[in-house]
Amino acid sequence: MRSSRMKLLNTSLIAQCLLLIFLFAASQYLLGDYMHTYPSTIHAWTQSDRIALAQNFQTNEFDFFHPATYNLLTTDGITQVDFPLHDYLVASISTLFGTKLISTFRWYTLVYSLIGFLFLFKSLLVLRKSYARAYFGTIFIFTLPFLVYYLNGFLPSVPSLSNFFIGLYFLVLALKKGRDSLLLPAALFISLAALSRSPFVVFLFAVLLSHIWRHRKSLKTHLIQYWPFVLGFVIFLLYWGYNQWLGKSYGSMFLNKSLHFESWTNFIEIIEVAWSRWAGHLFSAYHFFALVILLFFYFTASRFKRPGGEVWTFWRTFIIVSSAGVLIYFLALGQQFAEHDYYYIDSFLPLFVLFFIYVLGKLELPRKWYTPVATVLVLFGVYFFGSAKEILDERYTPAFNDRIDYATNVYKRSKKDLEKWGIKPSDTLYIIEANSTNIPFTIWNNRGYTNLYTSADTLKKELARPFNYAVLVDSFFR
Repeated sequence: MRSSRMKLLNTSLIAQCLLLIFLFAASQYLLGDYMHTYPSTIHAWTQSDRIALAQNFQTNEFDFFHPATYNLLTTDGITQVDFPLHDYLVASISTLFGTKLISTFRWYTLVYSLIGFLFLFKSLLVLRKSYARAYFGTIFIFTLPFLVYYLNGFLPSVPSLSNFFIGLYFLVLALKKGRDSLLLPAALFISLAALSRSPFVVFLFAVLLSHIWRHRKSLKTHLIQYWPFVLGFVIFLLYWGYNQWLGKSYGSMFLNKSLHFESWTNFIEIIEVAWSRWAGHLFSAYHFFALVILLFFYFTASRFKRPGGEVWTFWRTFIIVSSAGVLIYFLALGQQFAEHDYYYIDSFLPLFVLFFIYVLGKLELPRKWYTPVATVLVLFGVYFFGSAKEILDERYTPAFNDRIDYATNVYKRSKKDLEKWGIKPSDTLYIIEANSTNIPFTIWNNRGYTNLYTSADTLKKELARPFNYAVLVDSFFR
């Protein structure tokens, strides 16, 4: 018996090592050309704000509870922001090892994402003990085109997703083994996901409610299963309260208000815009058809399905409660989903992963279909990577009239010009038509103000601000 367990453990470790090697090689194929580049295309504005946070930690003596950017539109640059753990860690690693912050940031996010996918693989393996399903499920999610773009990016969405995957693994292990002690690391990592990206609190709360529903007839005897998630929720609320105080005291460079649908017509318009902009990026055609095949066999081969069991009963409840939470979040911030695809990483993607795990775990096929279905899915797997690479390269190729990319290149080239003109890092700048809130400052290491939309009235007010030099890209002059 012990020999059998050791053999199984060794096989699992080998499979995990092979997965990590494969994903690392695949990430270099997909992202190798973009491991040291400054963000200048899709959502460069938002990503540069995270770079500014990390750079300011390096200059403000690593004051974690007063995160700041270079933009003085908030008091002293200090800003309200979700728990900036990853920006802080990147700044610390870059300072400790003397590495360039941009490259450090990209490697940090990529390595964190690979760790997350390892735990997703482990979760699938625990649930079904099928290496084929675990490999396929992990690769399917790993190659979603819009997600690939952020796997080595600067946003906290990917590290939070990885923390969610790690938390799921311990949750699965606790459910399968009946060990309540494993719920503590599950709550810890899902709470970390929520702290860094607040939408993940939906899933933290969903786990808690699912446990309560599971033991609704004997709540008092299962209190130990609730407190780790209650504690995580309380910590989330405490930081949320502090974050609100930051916003009121200093201001915010990040979204801090609802952007809900204004009407049914507005809802339809947003859905149409989101579909036209992101449909081919959220799922490639190959992902879509592979999913259709899986769902076809899931719904048609019902007589081959395994009995539910307590784990899958809990999982269904988890999906239902999470769906309600994601729907509420979507209604509250619906307009963002048309403009910012990374919002899907924090909401619909974790929900989809829960559903996808359920389908893979419950799917049973007649033996005669094993080989043909496996062959088709392997072929699709190859195309997953090709499609992801093609879409990724498109995302990194700026449009001919992309003002942000153009301005970023001008700011890079003009860094030495500022030095020649006697402009020092201590000087406060006013950037007219900056196209972003922090890009020029992260390149020049100056603080200052940005003007995003020029008009006579706006300029008249903003020119009264206390700055040393006004800067304008001459090509934008009109």
